[in-house]
Amino acid sequence: MPLCYYGHPALERPSTDIQVIDEEIELLAEQMILTMYENEGIGLAAPQIARNINLLVLSIPTPEADGGSATIASPGERVLLPRMPLAVVNPVLADFSVHTSVAEEGCLSIPSVRGPVERPELVELHGQLIDGQRVRYNCGGLLARCLQHECDHLCGKLFIDRVDVEALQEMSPKLRKLRRETLQALRKQRKRRG
Repeated sequence: MPLCYYGHPALERPSTDIQVIDEEIELLAEQMILTMYENEGIGLAAPQIARNINLLVLSIPTPEADGGSATIASPGERVLLPRMPLAVVNPVLADFSVHTSVAEEGCLSIPSVRGPVERPELVELHGQLIDGQRVRYNCGGLLARCLQHECDHLCGKLFIDRVDVEALQEMSPKLRKLRRETLQALRKQRKRRG
């Protein structure tokens, strides 16, 4: 599926809840997972494919699979990481920890741009998996960071909205260029249709 890039209006709008998990939603989740893999991502939210619905997909590697020696510390990591890839419907994050950490993030919708983002280290995920199972887990590690990043997309926010002013200034030339290219491509699409 084609990705939406920085400047696309779908990335700026909040998403709406999914009322029924039907075959269309299941197929969309499968296509999103394929798109995420094709673009070498670990997460993708529906607005990134121009669908403003509360659906995200994840494929977070286990620390061992990633060559690390970190242990899986949170209940969410222990239960969810072995089940990757996952599609989560109507995710809500709550109970953010007061402890935060800074890590460099990137985004499939903002290629070649990375920046430091401070986020809570632990969050509680409430939602439903694509098979209908309701989940409520405390999540840490890369899973917590990725959930926050993708849930930001569902609210119309991007990781660049969370970087400090200095980092944003460094990114600005690339962001302006990408926005200009995106808007030009959208105008061309409208002309072809109209």
